[in-house]
Amino acid sequence: MKRITYIFIFLAMVFRLSATDYYCDPQKGRISNDGTIEHPWKSLQEVFEQKKSFVGGDNIYLLSGNHGSVKIVGENESYVTIKPAENQLPILQSLSIGEEALASRWRINGVTIEGTQSGRLVDVSKQSMLIQIMYCSVQSIANSDVWNSENWMKNAQNGFVIDGKRHKIQFNRIKNVRTGIINRSEQTQFAYNSVNFFTESAIQTAGNDCVFEHNLLKNAVVLGNYSNSAFVFLNRNGEKKGTPNIIKNNTLRGNIIYDYTNYKRKFIGAMMGIVSFDNILDMCTFENNLVVTDHWHGITLFNVNNSSIVNNTVVDPFLKTIYPEEKRKDFMQPMGPARIWIENSIPEVKGNRVCNNLVTDTKFKGEIGLIDNNAVVGSTYEDLDETFYNWEFLDFRLKANAMFVNTSLVGVTPDLDAENARRKVDNMANVGAFEFSKSAITERNVQLMGQNSDVELRSNGQKDWNGQKSIRIGGVGDTYNGNAIIPFILPAKTNNLKITNATFSLNVEDVQNAPLCNVDLYGLLPRDGNEITLADYYEGESGKSFTARLIQPALFGGSTSKGKKHTTQMGNFNLADFMNSLYDAGYKAGDHFFLRLSHSRANIAKYSRWQISSANAEKVDLRPQMNLQLAQVEQKGIETTQKPTVYLYPSPSHLGEYQISIANNKENKPLKIVIKKADGTNCYEYVSNALVEVRMNNQYKLASGYYLASYSFGEEAEELISFNIW
Repeated sequence: MKRITYIFIFLAMVFRLSATDYYCDPQKGRISNDGTIEHPWKSLQEVFEQKKSFVGGDNIYLLSGNHGSVKIVGENESYVTIKPAENQLPILQSLSIGEEALASRWRINGVTIEGTQSGRLVDVSKQSMLIQIMYCSVQSIANSDVWNSENWMKNAQNGFVIDGKRHKIQFNRIKNVRTGIINRSEQTQFAYNSVNFFTESAIQTAGNDCVFEHNLLKNAVVLGNYSNSAFVFLNRNGEKKGTPNIIKNNTLRGNIIYDYTNYKRKFIGAMMGIVSFDNILDMCTFENNLVVTDHWHGITLFNVNNSSIVNNTVVDPFLKTIYPEEKRKDFMQPMGPARIWIENSIPEVKGNRVCNNLVTDTKFKGEIGLIDNNAVVGSTYEDLDETFYNWEFLDFRLKANAMFVNTSLVGVTPDLDAENARRKVDNMANVGAFEFSKSAITERNVQLMGQNSDVELRSNGQKDWNGQKSIRIGGVGDTYNGNAIIPFILPAKTNNLKITNATFSLNVEDVQNAPLCNVDLYGLLPRDGNEITLADYYEGESGKSFTARLIQPALFGGSTSKGKKHTTQMGNFNLADFMNSLYDAGYKAGDHFFLRLSHSRANIAKYSRWQISSANAEKVDLRPQMNLQLAQVEQKGIETTQKPTVYLYPSPSHLGEYQISIANNKENKPLKIVIKKADGTNCYEYVSNALVEVRMNNQYKLASGYYLASYSFGEEAEELISFNIW
């Protein structure tokens, strides 16, 4: 009897685990059919109204026609997939998952969801888990060109409203909506989606542990409500004033944001970029995002804690634009420039890194954390022309000879850029979101500022004058003497660039009791971090220190006058040689190194001292600084030219199109490119015998997804790259 029971259980398991293909035809099907291709069911809406059951691995194929408003429920052990049959164009008026009962492991792939009546086109409820929605078109209407402001206010629906947890929302095209994505879910990935034309926000989120990466958000429709934003963090506490709302562990990576891509279209205006006003953002990451907008809120984050804001590009090419349709007086003025604005008003909120961003403007207020190497682009069209590859066509990669190439602090730079191109090649990386060119630059001037962690280091090991606006050297107290230790950060440079000259300058504020010796300048080796120890202290005869390198003896003496002091020509040579030796020894951009100012006589008389302006001085030009000159030099064994390279990336303004960029093909070698789908299927082959720098490909449009490309120049070895299409 037990054996028979086991057989029945086994047969039941086999039956349940066997996947089945079902078909829905809203035009010719009948709900009483068996769902086969010969006898399809009717619409998908009726299938779920009739509570048809499915098991993991089942496929539900949709034929062309209107499948109604679909409400999906049911928990699956593996994914049940709903997708169009081959060459079919099914349309859903709305899609709801998990509204009436639990739902898990449903995959919606490649369908169109369109309507103006539902309020929300796709609704994934709190009772849902592990939902995948991919390659879908979600829209209030296919073409909104004929809509006036009343049509937009009345007919634009929300695209996705997502709750629950552990979903994947990828490669969807969302357009003509009120808000593209409203997220309240946890642990969800939103990747490679495009949101095009929205009246409120492209994305709103209040969830934790979510990733938003490589989404294209563009074309705000400004109707006079002044609340348009590309990406906004929502306050889940609503109107509960005084209750902090904490959002944790969100990552925004490689998102591309454009205020508008057509100057002549209707309803253009100033749109906020990435903003959070009424929350505490904890342990969040913002990296490699491009924000192109005409609003001062480019990336504005209030109360951020232990977060990273690195290698973003925030730029405002809409210079001095006035929007006549705006009605508020303050909006009649030019709105920019777009900036990174970080402001902390809660004392416990701190510990952030804001580095390597390329911006039009910055604003920092409160206790932030590390703020370093944020490059500011000028505010003229000439500045944009000199900096960006083709900004008028929305290409904000750096030109090969732009002053910001290879200037990123490598230690805090992400490994990949906004297009998933590799950074940190040859210890070089660009500031901003894109890592397009590492071509050698023939000359460059670089200014290094002393870090405000400089200290007055005393002979008794104390550093309690740390953080003051001045530093004392010599007999600083009754029984102890002092040095000035000034940290600097090594700048980025290529291997074929050498520092040909380096000048150190400081400001002497006061000389007390005419010390009977001089102040010598030494270089200290880099180390992990910027901590100063007692071992860094020295007093005595010039050049006799065993732990430091003498750069210039007698930089100034006891009878020196007040004011700015500079290294001499010999000191400049020694300083440049010292810094080049650091690179030769393997130290890299972002590492700290130190200059020491110490008196040249042991046991100097007490209160016989110099006082210099520190890196905390109020006037920037009084702080210790270095000015470097870098020039290209031929080095044996070092390749000074880059080999030919191909870059492929999606067109920011035309969905499905993409650009091909060819760099460093100076010998005009013939180029062959083969584009393939992720499964290896060939899409097309491109051959060129001409030198082409940028090519916008209008002929071959590609569906959303991942693609592979192989290319070769002449007889060179084939190279493989991957790219995506929105």
